[in-house]
Amino acid sequence: MRKFISLSPKESLGLEIPLYQNAIDLKSNAILIAETNKSYSCATSLLILSCEEVVKASLVLLHSQKYAVYKMPDAKKFFHDHKTRHHIAQLVEMGHGILESITTWEFQKENPLFSGKGTLKKIANKMFSGLKVAVTGLKALERIQKLQNFNDLKNNGLYVGYVDEISIPKVAITEQTYSETKEIIERFFSFYENLNELFNSPASSEKELQEKEKTKEDLRFFISKALGEFSFKELSKVKVKPLSN
Repeated sequence: MRKFISLSPKESLGLEIPLYQNAIDLKSNAILIAETNKSYSCATSLLILSCEEVVKASLVLLHSQKYAVYKMPDAKKFFHDHKTRHHIAQLVEMGHGILESITTWEFQKENPLFSGKGTLKKIANKMFSGLKVAVTGLKALERIQKLQNFNDLKNNGLYVGYVDEISIPKVAITEQTYSETKEIIERFFSFYENLNELFNSPASSEKELQEKEKTKEDLRFFISKALGEFSFKELSKVKVKPLSN
């Protein structure tokens, strides 16, 4: 039985399109029930499911362009494990934060933003400290920390639970929670759209072509090199240190 993870880059070409369309449908339904029925709990869960689909679409698109995303740890879980997709979402947010601000891969060792030990801390410090965009880096890490709770948030929006006290979806998930989740989710759609434009839209000038090639090079570095020793277990250890004046 062949699945996404077993397909070659050539066989994967174009398969991101139905995944992305499903993500759009899920997000549209989430917005509809939030605006029409004020059902923010169910809407929040649907938004998170749309995030999972757009993450899958991004992975398939990158694989079809011969990026080594399927060689990452736990790659076999990408398409059937919710928590793994949320881990990937955190990496996408990190990558998006870089692509938003990057002008050069200029690394430095001074003033690391992140505390803790392990490979992820080293990668994050290299990427954000050396880019001279510390504020952008901090905002990305704040969103990453929110993403770490996405699986619980999705379940809390759908099911009644009990941990020391009763948890009812429409009480546990507020309009503010929905709005904050939607804001984060929109970044994943933007990330996919940027990837799609990068790979599938022709450059209008020589300068734009060079910029695209540089972005592809940076992205390949991030995926193939920076994440070569990555461990998802380290992700929860990342803490944001306050910026000094």
